[in-house]
Amino acid sequence: MKFLDRYVEHEAAFPWQFVDCDRICHLRLRSKESIAKINVIFGDPFYFANSDTDTPLLEQKEALKVASIGNTTYYAIDIPMKTHKLRYHFDIVFSDGVNALLTSSGVIEPVTEQQLRPFFVPYVFEDNHYCAPSWSDHTIWYEIFPDRFSDEKDEDMAMFVPERTNHYRGTINGIRKHIPYLVDLDVTGIYLTPIFAGASNHRYDTTDYAQIDPMLGTECDFAALVAELHEAGLRIMLDGVYNHCAWDHPFWQDVVQKGEKSPYFEWFDVSDVEGLHLRDLAFFKQVEKDVLPFECFAFAPDMPKWNTNNHLVIEYLTEQAAYWTREYSIDAWRLDVPDEVSERFHRVFRSKMRAINPNIYIVGEIWQDGDLWLSEGWFDATMNYPLYFAVRDFALIKKDSLEAFYRRLQTFYVSLPTQIQQRQLSFCSNHDLPRPLFLANNDDHAVQKAFFITAVFGGALSLYYGDELGMTGGSDPANRGAMRWDTLSLEKPWRRFMKALVQFKRHFVADAVLTSLFLHSSGVLEGTLTSDVGILRVFLTENGKNATLPISSLCVFGKAVKISNGYSIEGFAAFFEKAKDISQDL
Repeated sequence: MKFLDRYVEHEAAFPWQFVDCDRICHLRLRSKESIAKINVIFGDPFYFANSDTDTPLLEQKEALKVASIGNTTYYAIDIPMKTHKLRYHFDIVFSDGVNALLTSSGVIEPVTEQQLRPFFVPYVFEDNHYCAPSWSDHTIWYEIFPDRFSDEKDEDMAMFVPERTNHYRGTINGIRKHIPYLVDLDVTGIYLTPIFAGASNHRYDTTDYAQIDPMLGTECDFAALVAELHEAGLRIMLDGVYNHCAWDHPFWQDVVQKGEKSPYFEWFDVSDVEGLHLRDLAFFKQVEKDVLPFECFAFAPDMPKWNTNNHLVIEYLTEQAAYWTREYSIDAWRLDVPDEVSERFHRVFRSKMRAINPNIYIVGEIWQDGDLWLSEGWFDATMNYPLYFAVRDFALIKKDSLEAFYRRLQTFYVSLPTQIQQRQLSFCSNHDLPRPLFLANNDDHAVQKAFFITAVFGGALSLYYGDELGMTGGSDPANRGAMRWDTLSLEKPWRRFMKALVQFKRHFVADAVLTSLFLHSSGVLEGTLTSDVGILRVFLTENGKNATLPISSLCVFGKAVKISNGYSIEGFAAFFEKAKDISQDL
């Protein structure tokens, strides 16, 4: 076996190898070499010609060039798997005529079958692969913090000062009242932070998973909300908090009172029974974090942690979610703190929800790369924090240079298969983050740039209530102010921008894939996205710098590009000129 000093990279692992629910194996490889052609040679590892174990029956298919990121070219190929296993290797012809094989051993000269060590796809089980609903990459979500959205009267919003313990008393019927507003904004789904009975205004400390918080309304109100949303063409995503519950949850209180005699004792993780017995919450709020006698979320004693490895806990919690999914036709779930929840729970949760609604969308709140949870198919997407932090650092707080942002985008691009990347829940703000206007020191152009970049490079776009009205606020609780309905007529520029952004995302970018990304020596970052609608070329400059690019080399729908405010808003506008012929919705 002779190895060649050629750079071609592939691994028989996620995200380079990825099998979806249709049992299609998506393969990706990359190279900095000049390549004329790549064929993948594949077949079942145990399918031989006439029982001759020396001659496997293999097929071949050409890999396609799908993207150029800097000086690296990416290739991809989709292989329908006829059986549950697969072997494959790559036959490569370089531009200088050299023929090589890429195998699990590396890049080598062609060898016999006896010496060949191919890549393998392990046995694919029917329920153990990624299976996101087809609609999920087209949805524009609108996140609502129910207590702060609308109290139906929509009065005294400006006077309300958000605190960790106070309530504005928003209601489900207040959300219903403003469905026409959401339709006008052109979003296609709403994401509600927790609505079940809880001990606080945020309700991430659930006291009863089977009851709508009475302060928000009734089950009848919720049924009406879901029906009216669906009638208006909007989907609904609920927030499931299954890592922990409230101090006042009756099962936890039973443990506090009875200790090991409680039937729910093993439903939680108690390390010191005597230290817990008959103590109240006020006591534990005063002790050192590292001496708490039970597990809780983020050392917060008011949120004791479920033992999600316990099969009875899994059954109890997943049945609660199943009830709401089944009875109210829920379209999606966002799971809170899922990195602290057991794998067993995630498998059961997905299986139960999919049995009720095969097209349900499940998102995990993961603040890092989500490959562990996505590769196992537990989630259809994770919250796109890697992209958020890159955009924040470059466009909002301006700590990163354009080159640093470019490098982070390259890492972001290769972190997930394209099929998953398009479904990642992408945002510029949410209930856990300072609002973008606050981070950008009220620089409107910086915020617009951040939203534009997120819409272009992110997956499913999510807006946080009030961002379209120019609301601001720092960290929790300041980012959870009352929706400023009183400024609706005063914030037309912001609403116009956000509506344009939503339409831009829905009618072009939702189906587009990144096909090139390059940092020019002139200090302009150019990205190309391709879809059935056409080709969009996006340009970014260093913060505070403008540029004009010649039409002969760079254009958007045939128009010269002038970059102002750090991104190609002219290209953004050019899209709408073109889109008038494409969609009546615009």
